[in-house]
Amino acid sequence: MAKQGYGLLPLVVPGEATVDIIFVHGLTGDRELTWTHETTTTFWPKHCLRHNFPQARIFTHGYNANIRSKGTGIIKDFAYDLLHGIQHHRSQDGTSDRPLIFIAHSLGGLLVKRAVLISQATDAPPDFAVIGSSLVGVMFMGTPHHGARVAIWGDRLLRIVNALASFNARILHELRSDEEGLSLLQVEFESFLQGKGAEVHVFCFYEEDTYFRGQKIVDDASAILASRPHDRMAIHANHVDMTKFTNADDPGYIDVCGELWK
Repeated sequence: MAKQGYGLLPLVVPGEATVDIIFVHGLTGDRELTWTHETTTTFWPKHCLRHNFPQARIFTHGYNANIRSKGTGIIKDFAYDLLHGIQHHRSQDGTSDRPLIFIAHSLGGLLVKRAVLISQATDAPPDFAVIGSSLVGVMFMGTPHHGARVAIWGDRLLRIVNALASFNARILHELRSDEEGLSLLQVEFESFLQGKGAEVHVFCFYEEDTYFRGQKIVDDASAILASRPHDRMAIHANHVDMTKFTNADDPGYIDVCGELWK
């Protein structure tokens, strides 16, 4: 059973679903609060998306990405947890090969990329391989795609929350010291998009507003995929608020829905 908001949580389960949409939050995020507007309390994956996409079964995934926590998770471990959660839910009702879309914010995009690559590996178990083969779309929201910039992004967010005394040390160690590994992750994912994943619809949203001392958490160049340079759009918000929409009439929400329809 999922604890402390971790794991895959079903939000909308229509009787005749034809696609699964899975939300994955970012660093310091939460599987519900990341996608909830603070003033209107609109939790758009549940309150809005169900009306625009009535045939979608919708999940949100949580993991220990709080840098104030002393957890020991790392990106690869998180990716395996995500894959196991998907496999568990889809095998229960015989929907393992149903089309799948990920919507990921910030660090969640790195987690999704790692999960996709694990599922696409030649030695992937059948339960994971079918997840990779059913992938039809990935939407990145403020995800840093380039090695050195990822480390800068992690440090910048750290300074903002001023949480150096207590944090998930292994996440930050990976961001700071494994620039080569993060770069390789990006190279492998770009290779996937140009090969097996050529038909997968990928789109990148980036933050338009600054967040801290006139800086963006993830700069525009890092938030865009080299192999899909034209598949991008700004959301008029900062890094934290770019995933929170007031209601179904919010311009950011309308843009997200427009890409999901493609």
